Amino acid sequence: MSARIKAALGLTAAGIFASVLVPSAAHAAGVNFRFCNVSGNINPHDEYVSFPYRGWFSSTIQPPGGCWSANLTGVASDEAVGYRNINGQWLAVATKYFSDSAGSVEFDF
Repeated sequence: MSARIKAALGLTAAGIFASVLVPSAAHAAGVNFRFCNVSGNINPHDEYVSFPYRGWFSSTIQPPGGCWSANLTGVASDEAVGYRNINGQWLAVATKYFSDSAGSVEFDF
């Protein structure tokens, strides 16, 4: 086998290896998701966020002015649903769609 063919095969293999390795490394970084309860003092409500594409994984309940954050990975297209306690019932009041590749996501409601 000539040196040129070996070099071409080596470059092809390196390119394939890099193309497989790089997306998974970038995807593994995830997104820094931050949720803050901005309901305020005039009409304060407890709130939390849930993630339906993650088996309904949820934040902790936050009082007005409270924040919660997490590093989320593994779901390319994601959704966060914001719930607010109104008169003893937890109602879905906000939705945010985002991607793990976004870097950081702020969800305030």
